[in-house]
Amino acid sequence: MSSLFSMSTSPSIHASCSCSDKGKQPAEPCGSLHKPASEGDGEGAKDIMEKDEIIVGASISKGSSTALHVVAGVRHADFVKKLVTLVDDINDKPATSGEDLRNEFFTCIKTGVDGATRHKPSRNESLARKGRPPLRLPITAEDRRLRGPLYEAALEGDWERAEEIIKKNPTIVGASIAKGSYTALHVAAGARRVDFVEKLLTFINDEIKLPSNYLINDLKLQVENEGANDAALYLRHVLRLQDETGNTALCLAAAAGSEKIAEIMIGKDQDLPNQPGSGGMRPLYFAALFGHQEMATCLFKLYKPPPGLSGEESEQELLGVFFSCIKTGLYGLASEIFRKKDNFASKRDNDRKTALHLLAKKPSAFNAKNPADELVNNLWNKVGEEKNPETFIALYTDPSHLLFDAVESGNSKFVTLLLEACPALIWDTNDKNWSIIHAAVKHRDESVFSKIYEIGLIKDIIAASKDNKNGNTLLHLAAELAPESRLNELPGAAFQIQRELVWFEEVKKVMQPSYKEMKNKYDKTADELFTSEHSDLLKEGRKWMNGTARSCTIVSTLIAGALFSAGITVSLGGAHDFKKASFQIFIISDAIAFLLALGAILMFLAILTSTYAERDFRQDLPNKLIGGVILLLFSIIAMMVALSAAFFIAYGKYYLPILVTLCAALPVILYVVQIVPLFSLFRQKKFGDVKRERKKGSPFTLVWQKKFGEAKGKERKEVEQKLKKAEATSPLEP
Repeated sequence: MSSLFSMSTSPSIHASCSCSDKGKQPAEPCGSLHKPASEGDGEGAKDIMEKDEIIVGASISKGSSTALHVVAGVRHADFVKKLVTLVDDINDKPATSGEDLRNEFFTCIKTGVDGATRHKPSRNESLARKGRPPLRLPITAEDRRLRGPLYEAALEGDWERAEEIIKKNPTIVGASIAKGSYTALHVAAGARRVDFVEKLLTFINDEIKLPSNYLINDLKLQVENEGANDAALYLRHVLRLQDETGNTALCLAAAAGSEKIAEIMIGKDQDLPNQPGSGGMRPLYFAALFGHQEMATCLFKLYKPPPGLSGEESEQELLGVFFSCIKTGLYGLASEIFRKKDNFASKRDNDRKTALHLLAKKPSAFNAKNPADELVNNLWNKVGEEKNPETFIALYTDPSHLLFDAVESGNSKFVTLLLEACPALIWDTNDKNWSIIHAAVKHRDESVFSKIYEIGLIKDIIAASKDNKNGNTLLHLAAELAPESRLNELPGAAFQIQRELVWFEEVKKVMQPSYKEMKNKYDKTADELFTSEHSDLLKEGRKWMNGTARSCTIVSTLIAGALFSAGITVSLGGAHDFKKASFQIFIISDAIAFLLALGAILMFLAILTSTYAERDFRQDLPNKLIGGVILLLFSIIAMMVALSAAFFIAYGKYYLPILVTLCAALPVILYVVQIVPLFSLFRQKKFGDVKRERKKGSPFTLVWQKKFGEAKGKERKEVEQKLKKAEATSPLEP
């Protein structure tokens, strides 16, 4: 019954109806069947259908609705039962000449085969019309009953249960058992069930006997496996079965990253890796798309160019793999592909981005674990071989400039690599007349800013340029609020405003005196712009600092009160053996803890009584807060020592004091683990990478020293002459 409700009439059935013409609405008796169907008049409909049996599958109204559509829509259950009975009666009649189409239709109704669908013929039908074999055997009623349990068994990797099901109906191994036309092999491969896949393929090859009415007539399989028996051909046939989207089981295994399953499948069919899947893409593409390095590398070794295509057309698939490798971090495989196809350096993806554009936005590509330095150098060297200047410039500026993309993404390593390879890029500007140093200041990239700062006099020319839109100088850009992603690197608005102040002061140091007080088009100096841009952040910083100080004051006060009470009580509580080590440790640790807590209270009170002026966030307030937290930390440690000593005084060298001491260490360790990263981050962002980078040389500095002569003594004058000449011809107009 369920198959009846999912059935709709195929165009071929409409065309065969005796009372309808192609392209016209059905005439009598088709039209007359609509009324009894809509009214649930079973007897009237039966008389009409007995005159022309095939009308049961014909369109009887607008929208190509059949009698079953109409009856189901008006909910006449009795009529549906009669209609189903009529279908059974008609189908039981012996077929006569010219009735093949009718019999096929009614068989489709009873078995649920997709051949009865109106909108789209089944994959089997489409292939049959082209003279090719079906992708899988027709689904039988037995298949429908067993496919649910087989799906569960394949998903869970339960081979014993699956074997019982397959032995009952061997043809189910080539049948769809789940939505999406997945076979048992598809399901097991996608779920990474290695043992299940291995046993299933062995069973197909050794145990399954094909039905007598099923022929392996795929010419491609026969040519590739000349002399092979039908079982071996059927095994390869099952391996190449495609789901609804066109993917083979190997495509799913590649997407899941199961190398063992891929090895088993390829062992059964050597050409399987070159069978296309969804969108015409092969398993190699899916392995790269999902970032499976070893799987993709293995499949790349088996890669063969698609046959029958020109060189440029055959490269498209491998180009897609190349870009997928870069996007998913498979830089080793991307380098291997590039060595074979070095023209990929100038190729673009669907967003018109080159490989260098993709790498510019991936700071993670340049860590020690998975470096992409070699790939970037090779790509840039190939781009540099372009002899046409316009094409060369377009490769790194269209659709966006590589260096500005990298700075915006915080990819300082990429910027360094390109500037070392081509120092002249430092003169490049964007549509706002920004140079690289302007972008580094705007996006708070300390590393790039520090490296450019090292070049000395040349930076003064670049720093003198203005934004052609708002007239902002380099210092104005430092005065603007940092991007939110950079602000969120530090916890708390107070530390965020401190970092902004430190950054502003560092940039001010590289500016010429005359530029420090320069105004933009809105008649604002950099200091005025900083105040207006950071007013909201300053308010949040004041609120955060005040709330944090209040909370810490309460905690410190409670600790100090408890320690004072404990120290006085024990000291005045009676005679004690002051020579006892545990008592001495208690008195000393309690006193230290009390004094440290008292010092923390004073620190936090100093914060609460502060004016919270903008300048206070530069050093004063953050230092007091950090100092108070450190005193509080050591106070807690000393308090835990006093607690342990008290138990030793009361119980002696018993297991209970030892247990308490170990337990007392846990909250201290937990607090330290949480607070130390904050101290480290605070120190890093407080003093910045700017100062540290200046103290050490780098390859970047050496390149500039060599090319622009940042040397001492006699070469100094020559350098200044070159800089003046460069200033005169510079594209950066102050």
